[in-house]
Amino acid sequence: MDLRSKLYHERKEGKEEGRAEGLSEGLQKGRQEREIELIQSLSKKGKSPEEIAELLDLSLEQVVKTLNKQF
Repeated sequence: MDLRSKLYHERKEGKEEGRAEGLSEGLQKGRQEREIELIQSLSKKGKSPEEIAELLDLSLEQVVKTLNKQF
């Protein structure tokens, strides 16, 4: 494989890795945003932080931290 081909393949691999990382980060951010929406929605419906944590299988600390950020 000559230098030009090697550089082309390395660049292609780098782009593919970058896309995969970007997709992974985007999915993670989407899950976090949905989690925040669910916590806020359940809180508005009168659920306690303890109930929300149990329903969403989250730690109480996560729920309280999210609720404190919204105000």
